[in-house]
Amino acid sequence: MFSIVYDYYVYNFRNNMNKKTLLQNIQNDFVCVTLPQTTIHTAAILITVGNTNFDKGEVMKQVGIKTASSVTTIVGRNILKFALLNLVKKNMTFEKQLYCRMASCYAASTISGLVFPVKRTYQTVLVTPILKGITSGIIFLLQNPKESTKFMRYRFPHEFAAITNLTKALKLNNYRPQLISVLNALN
Repeated sequence: MFSIVYDYYVYNFRNNMNKKTLLQNIQNDFVCVTLPQTTIHTAAILITVGNTNFDKGEVMKQVGIKTASSVTTIVGRNILKFALLNLVKKNMTFEKQLYCRMASCYAASTISGLVFPVKRTYQTVLVTPILKGITSGIIFLLQNPKESTKFMRYRFPHEFAAITNLTKALKLNNYRPQLISVLNALN
């Protein structure tokens, strides 16, 4: 269900990102990213503490931090993407869209890592944003199979051949929507 909504707005998102599209993207990200992330995080905390004596206030604090961080990342990522796309609107190639998405996700994750950290470590400020930027790039490539095939074949021919062989061997094309949904929930 989440992947259908997410795919709809990503496939319709091209060079013309206006304020209405920005607000729709934020709204869809809340449904497709924040709700699953918060649910998974809450379940993980409750499973971890189990039947032990735990402080309910601490659990709520952890869930609140995760929710606030996710919301900040989503709003920041979409606003940065909006600004970047409107700056380089004239010659917007698939490659520029990909880099724009990765950069905006990296910057938004860095900001939320600085503002809402459980612990401010090199992981929350440096490693996690890099991984989120890469994951958002992978999601973008999965959501645009025709353009990503051309891009990967041109820019990374050896890696493209390896990925194509792996995809055929594991029959991953059948699971593209589910894979996108899982990556969105984790990102």
